[in-house]
Amino acid sequence: MNEGNERIESLCMLGHVLCHIRSLSSLRFCQSDSMSSGPVCEVSKKLLDLEQRSVVNFLTKEGKKPKEILQRMVVVYGESPTSYYKVKFWS
Repeated sequence: MNEGNERIESLCMLGHVLCHIRSLSSLRFCQSDSMSSGPVCEVSKKLLDLEQRSVVNFLTKEGKKPKEILQRMVVVYGESPTSYYKVKFWS
């Protein structure tokens, strides 16, 4: 398999994973927490973690460094998507 086909296959796989994650994250797995104003969603947090890990794996395969990956994730996910330690560990 040549490099172009491998890249296309990786993109397709990433697309499928993200599609499944997004469809699962729309389900209601949340319970109200009396200590906070919003719901505590452990499943949603784990799904977001899985999505971000998939992004890190994908960008690592493209040759991106952990620092650059984290900078891109901040733009997409907001101020603190995940820690630099996790990005470095996953890459």
